[in-house]
Amino acid sequence: MLRNKIHIWNKHLHEKAHELLQETRLHDTLTNVVIPTFDTVDLHPVIFSSFKLKTVPSLDAKLSDICIGTSAFPSQLPPYAFKNGDKEFNLVDGVLTAAGPALLAISEVIQQLNEKNSDFIPIKANEPLKIVLLSLGTGSSPSDLKLPASWGQFLSFNKWVPILALGYAISDGQVNDYHLESVFPSDSSSSDNYYLRVQEFNLDPSITADDTSKENMEKLIKAADDLLPQSVKVLNVTSFLPFEKPSEGTNAEALERLAEILYNERQVRLKRKSMEKQGRPFIASALRMI
Repeated sequence: MLRNKIHIWNKHLHEKAHELLQETRLHDTLTNVVIPTFDTVDLHPVIFSSFKLKTVPSLDAKLSDICIGTSAFPSQLPPYAFKNGDKEFNLVDGVLTAAGPALLAISEVIQQLNEKNSDFIPIKANEPLKIVLLSLGTGSSPSDLKLPASWGQFLSFNKWVPILALGYAISDGQVNDYHLESVFPSDSSSSDNYYLRVQEFNLDPSITADDTSKENMEKLIKAADDLLPQSVKVLNVTSFLPFEKPSEGTNAEALERLAEILYNERQVRLKRKSMEKQGRPFIASALRMI
């Protein structure tokens, strides 16, 4: 029964992805994107990045293939194989590469600045790097699975597997937050960067990721709506527990501020392009964003 259900999900996903995206390729995206996947044959991450197309042309695959590959979560959807030119990909969900892709986005920005990408306004010596990052979580529920060390010696390998999988999924995301703390200190007054993480840390356990029924979707929408009036929460990277940050206001207010920052940045970039076309110098200190 489960195998048939997975087959139906997989077939529908493939059909819908090809229907919506058709021949659209990575270079056709309206903005730069970074999409993580993992290749089960080459046994290494494959990062489909707009910035890498000049040096790695094989990454310019159809978006339908990329989306199917990065959605192929092991145990729920089968790995996805496709060829782009002479290059063959065998992909599974990008969660195996990056449970939270925020670090990948930061890495791409810094790499492009180091390579002096003309699309980025160069920074001056001793000028702080300014990065704005919005991270939207998919929600998490507290786990009842706890394993005292004294019990571990009695578990077989098969019983360890789900525990290790859960531990990896939780710790990978939290380690990302640990690294991001060095770029976006919790005390934002000491940083030129701005990081907003919108996440439900106490998601209703009845909401599941593999249920596309109307009832489940409505619960998910309600959970997202309920997040907007809540105070912004930040993860303490010592206890790994979230705490409210009253100075940031609500999630809705923080998103509005972020939208204003993005709008102003867009105006700066448009002005820069206009002045460069006229052969006039442009000097500005702008935010670095993908």
